[in-house]
Amino acid sequence: MSWQKTSLCVLGLPLGTQTTPPFIPDCIRQADVLCGFPKTLKAFASLQKPCVPLTLPLDVSLQSLTEFLENGQKVVILASGDPLFYGIGATLPRYFPKDSFTILPSVSSLQETCAKIAMPWHDVVCVSLHGRKNTMALNQALLSGKTICLLTDPSNTPKSLAAYLAKKGYPCTIHVFANIGTPKESYSLFSLLPDPKTAAIHVPDIPDIAPNIPMTILLEPSKKPTMPMLGIPEALLSPECYCTKAAVRATALSLLAMRPNEIFWDIGAGSGALSLEACRLLPEGAIFAVEEKAERMAIIEQHLQRFGAYTVNPVAGHAPLCLKDLPNPTRVFVGGGLSQNDARRLLDATTSRMAPSGRIVLACVLLQTIALCHSYFQKKAWTYGVTLVQTSSSTSLANDLRFGESAPVYLVWAEKPNTEQAQ
Repeated sequence: MSWQKTSLCVLGLPLGTQTTPPFIPDCIRQADVLCGFPKTLKAFASLQKPCVPLTLPLDVSLQSLTEFLENGQKVVILASGDPLFYGIGATLPRYFPKDSFTILPSVSSLQETCAKIAMPWHDVVCVSLHGRKNTMALNQALLSGKTICLLTDPSNTPKSLAAYLAKKGYPCTIHVFANIGTPKESYSLFSLLPDPKTAAIHVPDIPDIAPNIPMTILLEPSKKPTMPMLGIPEALLSPECYCTKAAVRATALSLLAMRPNEIFWDIGAGSGALSLEACRLLPEGAIFAVEEKAERMAIIEQHLQRFGAYTVNPVAGHAPLCLKDLPNPTRVFVGGGLSQNDARRLLDATTSRMAPSGRIVLACVLLQTIALCHSYFQKKAWTYGVTLVQTSSSTSLANDLRFGESAPVYLVWAEKPNTEQAQ
């Protein structure tokens, strides 16, 4: 669509534009009104055109443009780079029909930074951390094994990001671009390398960059994540921590009926084995491994780094108290804690926050725990059932094999109705 056919145009300016460019695009010269953030409008003050400054939130500013458009005036919104790359171009359809405006993009920050280090950008995963405290999207991108473009804000500095990635056990090269397109443009390069002996990631000395400086960060992985396999052999897990048996893990994950984008709580995570395997099933989701014992939590963190389970978030604390700040779950596994006095409190804390059609699976070894679950879900009118898991595995004996016994584990599963019924 040609910009001449619409009264509203969104123009992407070259990154770092601070003064009136020598060549003024036709849409600006013919505009009756300019709109943009104050810093951008200042660069075009010499044109002496009526201006509408953008302020956050955008509602009032964008709605004020309606009067100009209804009077037949041409309005140009000045943006930076590509307006459709985490910019105002994606927001505009909430206020104006898509066929009522034209977008003229410039080079995006992703294209600009990749060009500076000759890196093809068609396969780069982009994540915006601007104004976001949730790292879910970043964790999901880490699993991809691809270069990641991060758009940051003052709270997500290269230094804090490096510390976060080191804790995740993510080896990579960090490319930091600041003030792109301005005379103060800078480029820094840092490496997160694992220690040859301990495999722990060493965080280099990264200087603090002054806040409010526009930055784009590229994370180039040093190796492709292996991701945990399903059916992790117990020999690969720490012998110092209780581990849910492989057959029980497989059955529990089957009963949970995982979809790729679930929010999963693993309560009483133990060694974290179930969370590790769930990581492969939830590439678009988030996993929270909850464990109150400090020694077990240390082992969980070691396992997460060793297996590259980047979407798993360790949560230290006693459930249900430590659950209050977690996002509401769609799937829950309870591997421990139901035989305690606060079992009903734990069930209430999980089921009350679960989304409709959410599923919970509880590992039980005591008959009284099964009876508690039966009574609880019957009263709530949830669909529920019990699956008994009892397997025998072979062991060596006199140049032959024999089958050893294993204690039965009862997996109680329950599904929340689409409409919660009266308690």
